[in-house]
Amino acid sequence: MRYYVGFYTSQPEIVLRTLSGEKLISKIEASRRLFPFTERLDWILDWYDSLETGGMFVPHQEVLAIPRRVSDLDETSIVMFLDEFHMSQVLLNAQNKTLPVRFFNTGKDVTLPRRFYYIDHRVRLGSGKDREIDVLGAAGHEQWVCQSKWVTGNKIGISVLRTLATQADRVREKTDTSVIRMWLFAHEGLTPKAKGFAKKYGILWSSRKEFDALLEHVGLRTLPDSGGERGADQLFHLHSGP
Repeated sequence: MRYYVGFYTSQPEIVLRTLSGEKLISKIEASRRLFPFTERLDWILDWYDSLETGGMFVPHQEVLAIPRRVSDLDETSIVMFLDEFHMSQVLLNAQNKTLPVRFFNTGKDVTLPRRFYYIDHRVRLGSGKDREIDVLGAAGHEQWVCQSKWVTGNKIGISVLRTLATQADRVREKTDTSVIRMWLFAHEGLTPKAKGFAKKYGILWSSRKEFDALLEHVGLRTLPDSGGERGADQLFHLHSGP
């Protein structure tokens, strides 16, 4: 529930806090004043409220139907956005720490800034194609430009990295920052040419295996699987409740 609402209202803080029951409902209701609610979000909120307040006639049967309903409500899309939430949380959890090279496919360990004063999702640098940054973090004169590509079955090619590099240049122009870090999550990894491009331009990248290992290293849960009922079951087990 927290992930669903956090995704549809662009509020990662809801995902990162362990709210449940009446406190969660209260937080979501307060969000109505700031964020437009979709019909699906209204439906799932009413359903959850009925479950919490005892308004269901057969709650034990309703609970069994949760995984399929989550799957019907764009489960795969939500899972794809979970990695963005986790990327921002990695930046927060690893502040002022040095992370091993094995997580980023780079030539040396990666030291994060002492403190991020700004981390946001889906940041647009003007209008037009490829101007939306999945995660943008700022720490003084250092900026982190992060993109996520949850693409299964194929490795990410060089065009995605070119777009990331262009976005980093735009951030540099707008902020006059001295240090730009580029980080890409590529579920299946990179093609050989893309690896060469990443090495040449200092782009950090993590495959699904490396990203999950990184999440565990900084004290976070790994990403759930997606697809079919199995993905929905894992989503519900991992992200519902406190």
